[in-house]
Amino acid sequence: MLWISGICALYNWRCMSTSPEAKRQNSLKLELASFASSFASEAQLTDAIAELLRRMGREGVQILHGQQEYGKDVIFYAPGGFQERRLYACVIKNIKLSGRMDSDSGTRTVFHQAETAFDTPITTAKGHTEHVEGVYVITPHECSQVAIAAIREKLKERSGQVTFLCGAALFDLFVLHWPDFVLFDSGTLTNISPAYPRHSRRTRPSPIWFVDMHCFQTP
Repeated sequence: MLWISGICALYNWRCMSTSPEAKRQNSLKLELASFASSFASEAQLTDAIAELLRRMGREGVQILHGQQEYGKDVIFYAPGGFQERRLYACVIKNIKLSGRMDSDSGTRTVFHQAETAFDTPITTAKGHTEHVEGVYVITPHECSQVAIAAIREKLKERSGQVTFLCGAALFDLFVLHWPDFVLFDSGTLTNISPAYPRHSRRTRPSPIWFVDMHCFQTP
């Protein structure tokens, strides 16, 4: 019985010694894991990103499929610095990106898709061609610094035109613009209120920017 009492005492001591911030960070990690696992397929994730963009007030949101995709999973229009209409594309991955060039989940796949998105224009309904001015690489998983550095090196000629929206940064946008999805569809209902008391008070790493592109920000 003494050893049982000892284990219980040790357990209680460890729980008491865990700081509130550590508990909060652990809660956030669990919520992010639940959020990332809620997308059963890349198609489901793509549909969710398109709906998120619509809820953010973006125009011309379109999911591209088949031969007309050319590296662009989703395209949309957003205002530029002087409210001019600009075309953007999303490269969407439902996997954790690695930094290996020989991996299907690594820089090679993302690099080729982003490069194709830039190089190949879209054809509008009126028959005009139009190039995208920026590409967002999006995944519900956190992006490692190794992966970011590797892809940035490959896309250095496009410096200022590529933005990574990964893990916590993407989750924050869903919390802000589509909270029902986070609460019910993704299964992250637990602890969302204490972990996210206010959007302005969250202490999270910022999205990993190549440039401060604002079209995923609140108007």
